[in-house]
Amino acid sequence: YTAEEYTDMIICYGMAGENTRAAVRLYAKRFPNRERHPATDTLMRCMQRARETGLLLTRQQPNALLQRDVRIDEKVLRALEKKPRNVCHIARALGISRSTVYRILEENELHP
Repeated sequence: YTAEEYTDMIICYGMAGENTRAAVRLYAKRFPNRERHPATDTLMRCMQRARETGLLLTRQQPNALLQRDVRIDEKVLRALEKKPRNVCHIARALGISRSTVYRILEENELHP
Protein backbone atom coordinates (compact mmCIF):
# COMPACT_ATOMS: atom_id res chain seq x y z
CA TYR A 1 0.00 0.00 0.00
CA THR A 2 1.05 3.61 -0.54
CA ALA A 3 1.39 6.21 2.19
CA GLU A 4 -1.82 7.82 0.89
CA GLU A 5 -3.71 4.52 1.17
CA TYR A 6 -2.42 3.95 4.71
CA THR A 7 -3.44 7.50 5.64
CA ASP A 8 -6.92 6.85 4.26
CA MET A 9 -7.09 3.63 6.32
CA ILE A 10 -6.26 5.57 9.48
CA ILE A 11 -8.86 8.23 8.66
CA CYS A 12 -11.51 5.55 8.09
CA TYR A 13 -10.51 3.90 11.37
CA GLY A 14 -11.14 7.15 13.22
CA MET A 15 -14.39 7.80 11.36
CA ALA A 16 -15.57 4.29 12.25
CA GLY A 17 -15.07 4.91 15.97
CA GLU A 18 -11.88 2.82 16.07
CA ASN A 19 -13.83 -0.26 14.94
CA THR A 20 -11.58 -2.18 12.54
CA ARG A 21 -14.31 -4.10 10.70
CA ALA A 22 -16.41 -0.97 10.23
CA ALA A 23 -13.31 0.90 9.05
CA VAL A 24 -12.61 -1.73 6.38
CA ARG A 25 -16.20 -1.47 5.12
CA LEU A 26 -16.03 2.33 5.14
CA TYR A 27 -12.73 2.28 3.23
CA ALA A 28 -14.25 0.06 0.51
CA LYS A 29 -17.28 2.35 0.30
CA ARG A 30 -15.21 5.56 0.10
CA PHE A 31 -12.66 4.19 -2.37
CA PRO A 32 -14.50 1.70 -4.63
CA ASN A 33 -12.17 2.29 -7.59
CA ARG A 34 -8.95 1.37 -5.81
CA GLU A 35 -7.31 -1.86 -6.94
CA ARG A 36 -7.31 -3.38 -3.48
CA HIS A 37 -8.98 -2.89 -0.14
CA PRO A 38 -7.40 -3.78 3.21
CA ALA A 39 -8.42 -6.76 5.29
CA THR A 40 -9.03 -6.18 9.00
CA ASP A 41 -5.60 -7.58 9.93
CA THR A 42 -3.92 -5.22 7.43
CA LEU A 43 -5.63 -2.23 9.01
CA MET A 44 -4.77 -3.45 12.52
CA ARG A 45 -1.08 -3.81 11.56
CA CYS A 46 -1.17 -0.33 10.00
CA MET A 47 -2.53 1.15 13.24
CA GLN A 48 -0.07 -0.76 15.40
CA ARG A 49 2.88 0.26 13.22
CA ALA A 50 1.80 3.92 13.30
CA ARG A 51 1.43 3.85 17.09
CA GLU A 52 4.69 2.04 17.76
CA THR A 53 6.96 3.65 15.20
CA GLY A 54 5.18 6.72 13.87
CA LEU A 55 5.64 5.28 10.36
CA LEU A 56 2.97 4.42 7.82
CA LEU A 57 5.03 2.30 5.46
CA THR A 58 6.72 -0.97 6.29
CA ARG A 59 10.47 -1.32 6.19
CA GLN A 60 11.91 -0.67 2.76
CA GLN A 61 15.18 -2.52 3.37
CA PRO A 62 15.27 -6.04 4.79
CA ASN A 63 17.55 -5.27 7.75
CA ALA A 64 16.59 -1.65 8.39
CA LEU A 65 15.68 -1.00 12.00
CA LEU A 66 12.50 0.91 12.73
CA GLN A 67 12.93 3.78 15.12
CA ARG A 68 10.43 3.81 17.95
CA ASP A 69 9.02 7.05 19.17
CA VAL A 70 10.91 7.97 22.37
CA ARG A 71 7.59 8.99 23.95
CA ILE A 72 6.43 5.35 23.75
CA ASP A 73 9.52 4.25 25.70
CA GLU A 74 8.83 6.90 28.34
CA LYS A 75 5.17 5.88 28.64
CA VAL A 76 6.13 2.22 29.06
CA LEU A 77 8.68 3.03 31.75
CA ARG A 78 6.19 5.26 33.61
CA ALA A 79 3.51 2.57 33.42
CA LEU A 80 6.00 0.01 34.71
CA GLU A 81 6.64 2.17 37.77
CA LYS A 82 2.91 2.10 38.58
CA LYS A 83 2.29 -1.64 37.98
CA PRO A 84 5.65 -3.34 37.64
CA ARG A 85 4.48 -6.83 36.68
CA ASN A 86 1.70 -6.36 34.16
CA VAL A 87 3.19 -6.26 30.64
CA CYS A 88 -0.10 -7.26 28.97
CA HIS A 89 -1.95 -4.40 30.65
CA ILE A 90 0.74 -1.89 29.67
CA ALA A 91 0.70 -3.07 26.03
CA ARG A 92 -3.09 -2.92 25.83
CA ALA A 93 -3.32 0.49 27.52
CA LEU A 94 -0.73 2.03 25.18
CA GLY A 95 -1.95 0.27 22.04
CA ILE A 96 1.37 -1.46 21.38
CA SER A 97 2.46 -5.08 21.22
CA ARG A 98 3.74 -7.03 24.21
CA SER A 99 6.95 -7.71 22.31
CA THR A 100 7.54 -3.95 22.05
CA VAL A 101 7.06 -3.60 25.81
CA TYR A 102 9.48 -6.48 26.44
CA ARG A 103 12.00 -4.97 23.99
CA ILE A 104 11.86 -1.61 25.79
CA LEU A 105 12.35 -3.33 29.14
CA GLU A 106 15.28 -5.34 27.81
CA GLU A 107 16.92 -2.23 26.32
CA ASN A 108 16.62 -0.52 29.71
CA GLU A 109 17.89 -3.62 31.53
CA LEU A 110 14.60 -4.02 33.40
CA HIS A 111 12.51 -7.10 34.06
CA PRO A 112 8.77 -7.21 34.80
